[in-house]
Amino acid sequence: MMSRRFVTMLAVCVSQWWATSLPAQTVLGPEGPRNPEQKQPPNRIFHYELTVTPAAEPSPPFKYSLYPRWNELTPGNSVPMWYRALSRIQTSNTHFQALGENQERWFTDPWDALPVDEIRSFLNIWSSDLENAQKATYREDTDWDLRLRDLRGPETIAILLEEFQNARQLAYVLALRIRLNLLERNYDAVLADMRICFRLAHDVAEPETLINDLIGMAIIAITEENIQHFIDTPGSPNLYWALAAMPSPMIDLRPAMQAEMSLPVRLFPWLKDPEAVDRTPAQWHQVLHDTMQQVAYYADELPGLNSSETGIDIALLALVVRGYPTAKRQLIEAGHAPQDVEALAVGQVVGLYQKHVYQQMWQNFEAASILPYQQAQRRFDQLEQGLQRELESSEVIPMVSVLLPSVRHVSYAGMRREVSHAILMTIEAIRMHMAVNEGRLPASLDEITIVPVPNNPVTNVPFSYELQDDTALIDSPFPYYHQQYRISVDAN
Repeated sequence: MMSRRFVTMLAVCVSQWWATSLPAQTVLGPEGPRNPEQKQPPNRIFHYELTVTPAAEPSPPFKYSLYPRWNELTPGNSVPMWYRALSRIQTSNTHFQALGENQERWFTDPWDALPVDEIRSFLNIWSSDLENAQKATYREDTDWDLRLRDLRGPETIAILLEEFQNARQLAYVLALRIRLNLLERNYDAVLADMRICFRLAHDVAEPETLINDLIGMAIIAITEENIQHFIDTPGSPNLYWALAAMPSPMIDLRPAMQAEMSLPVRLFPWLKDPEAVDRTPAQWHQVLHDTMQQVAYYADELPGLNSSETGIDIALLALVVRGYPTAKRQLIEAGHAPQDVEALAVGQVVGLYQKHVYQQMWQNFEAASILPYQQAQRRFDQLEQGLQRELESSEVIPMVSVLLPSVRHVSYAGMRREVSHAILMTIEAIRMHMAVNEGRLPASLDEITIVPVPNNPVTNVPFSYELQDDTALIDSPFPYYHQQYRISVDAN
């Protein structure tokens, strides 16, 4: 669970990311090896209905864009401009409170019922903040200068990440302005704000933490929901090439995954090389005592553990008595001479073995995370089936089981964004086909030849597509987020 503050933020990020386009009753459970018996959320089906008009291929193809193009960037670091854009949220929630109080009405009311003057008055308060966000969008570089890889010990997870949570609130302000401009068919303004949102998502995810990546993906989800509204707006231009030109992936999960998997060795520097320092048996006991104390704190609680000094010592003694024989045997099997292992202090044997367990477990999960999606899921299944049993029989101090992030859920998050992106491109390919076929929906995706239709990233084959009368159905099964789109043609 890492730290109380860290894990709370991670839970909030995951739940908020999931909630950006799901009904309120949908909950993302903390799937992972630390609690393999927990029930998973049902594989619900979420329905989207779009009424579209034909939209020809833009000429030139990149007439419209959703992300700043290379030749549009200006020298400088985007971060100072983002801080200026976020300053109102960071110093006072008074102005943002109005959005929270009116969010359901402003974002879900029918277009013809929107209180336009009320929304415009709210947005006027944010004009200078959004102007700074616009400037940040076109800066060449992004450097938050957090130097996360330099942190060691408790400071590793004590770092505050409030500004990144606030970035999500800024995305909602932008989403509201997008909604207002869509109502007025001001497509240039809509696309300008979408560019800000996507660059914000990218920049927020630059620091190597899973929290940052999840916040970035939440901002992408907010913006993609507005792209659906864009496509659903009569006469809207085609965004196929604008979508195709976006960075892929928009958020690279690997740096954060590697950083999170290095967490134990950064929290407990001795774990990197237990033999680097000569320690007496008493010193080894103190190292393990301090480690046990920190693990207990990061986990909030461990069953039956008294967090007093005496309680920690009693728990540590029990764990070492149980785990020392296994640790000694495993070190010998790994190639250490039996006489050398016997000569080591008990604490050093446990320390060396903890390093071995950490490397095996974490590198196995990292190896799974870099595989193609379907192969990764099979690998995760294999790992999770045996992980709890292996940890119970091998780990002396419950370090890996407490600190291991929910790697699988993060991979779901990344793939879900790729699927949503591919569906949007598919719908725009359909609208482009309609533009050269008298407004008719294609009988199949194979019928579309004007541009390539993207495959489903999960299966690497085309999405399931069916034409029923005058309605096209796109089906995209996915764990916990099965999407179905009904696309009809605007009769007007």
